[in-house]
Amino acid sequence: MDLTISPEELEQRVKKSVTGGRELSTLWGVVQKVREITSNQRSSVKELVRVIGADSILTSKVLRFVNSAAYGFSGRISNIDQAIVILGFQQLRDLCVSLTLIKETGGAGSRTYFDRTLLWKHSLGTAVACKLIQERVPGAASSNLFVAGLLCNIGRLVLDQHFPKEFEQIMKLAKEQGLRLLDAERRVFNVTHADIGCWAAQAWCLDESLAQCIRDHHGPSGNRNAAIVNLAYVLTQVAGIGSPGEETLTLLVPGVLDTLKLDETEMARLLRDLDNEYQTLEPMFKIMTEK
Repeated sequence: MDLTISPEELEQRVKKSVTGGRELSTLWGVVQKVREITSNQRSSVKELVRVIGADSILTSKVLRFVNSAAYGFSGRISNIDQAIVILGFQQLRDLCVSLTLIKETGGAGSRTYFDRTLLWKHSLGTAVACKLIQERVPGAASSNLFVAGLLCNIGRLVLDQHFPKEFEQIMKLAKEQGLRLLDAERRVFNVTHADIGCWAAQAWCLDESLAQCIRDHHGPSGNRNAAIVNLAYVLTQVAGIGSPGEETLTLLVPGVLDTLKLDETEMARLLRDLDNEYQTLEPMFKIMTEK
């Protein structure tokens, strides 16, 4: 890749790469319909059953998730109607988005310089932490926060899948010169994985507010949801859940705790709750990443 290209040109290349220059996959179309239905208070369970039931792979994974040890039903949930009752609209939507994004970005696994499985674990941990923080921050209710946490690392997955030579260069540069990955990304691309993740979200037709949250989660922006993702990202690293691709601990954006009106005591509680909550969702990760 010619690294002298402008950020605008790179944006177009990223958007073309993540869609393959084609219409998005059938599974992604199903997820978009699921998101529309779950966002509409007038939607019925019947509508949701019809949409999910049209995709046999998605149906199978949803049922396996609900029948996992996390819920204790052990094979007793046999159809999507029952699954919706157990999961609820929001968690079902989050699961569908998770399954699709793993498929669209090449799944789990590892290379010599990068472990995608650890990155996905960190992403799921960040998503869980976002939900926990949301419960403690007045007025932070947002149906997009779980997905925002899940997608915070999506830019690195896009780089690994579509620009592997450049991404390997970034990883080597960070290791050899002791740089943060963010700084190595800027040296190679003049942008970071947060920018690339934002462009991917836009190409996948996700909400613009979600795309902006992904873009801003490593920098001060006045975006409260981005501040929540930044804190969740750091807490997940401290908790040792997966890895965002580097061992260096990511720093909180200055002012995040003040923005969210949280103190060190709340941080300690969040860490404890994150560990407990993540353990219950481990089956979700295993099902999401299976071929």
